Amino acid sequence: MKSNLESTEKFSTSACAIGIDLGGTCIKYALISPQGDILFNDEDPTDAMASRDNVLQRIITAIDKTLTVASQFKCQVSCVGLGTPGTVDVEAGQVKSGANNISGWNGFPLRDYLAKHIKLPVFIDNDANLIAVGESVYGVARGKLSSLVVTLGTGIGGAILMEGKLLRGTNNASAEFGCMALPFHNAQQELDVVSWESLASAKALVARFQQLSELDSVFYQQEVNG
Repeated sequence: MKSNLESTEKFSTSACAIGIDLGGTCIKYALISPQGDILFNDEDPTDAMASRDNVLQRIITAIDKTLTVASQFKCQVSCVGLGTPGTVDVEAGQVKSGANNISGWNGFPLRDYLAKHIKLPVFIDNDANLIAVGESVYGVARGKLSSLVVTLGTGIGGAILMEGKLLRGTNNASAEFGCMALPFHNAQQELDVVSWESLASAKALVARFQQLSELDSVFYQQEVNG
């Protein structure tokens, strides 16, 4: 459990928010002041492919832990914001497609489910979209009218801000850079077409490293055995 205890007193009467970054590997969560200061943050494994109910329970547990910290700080939580992989219909409050790293996530009424269980307003959007907005308000893109974000994790995502507004595009998929089709030569040296995410996400890079390590081990054994 991580916190910035020195800064909590001046925010003790403020209405804070809980921010959640849902990834394919980890759920990262924080208690955030209106000024954008992180009062507390922590992370837990997502266990993404176990089951949807398991992931939902982990999110609720993370929120409950953060609410407990907020109570200790005498900070009133006004809402929860959650960034999720996939294309998100923010009006319907659900992921429409693309959240393939989390079992059973596409089409699930995520916002309404969480709001019912935690009794707080819940706002959800694509994780990269929220990163772009956060950077434009508090970070490196502050004061800039336009910016572009690429996220690299279990998958690859992205977001585009044009004149201060998110460019959502058709089906809210304007900046799903990980889905870009790229030419690739397979093991048989045949030309194929694959997604950028399948080549360059953290998950793909780890798998490639393991594959190369196994090949190196085989070559080493061949050299040793003559």
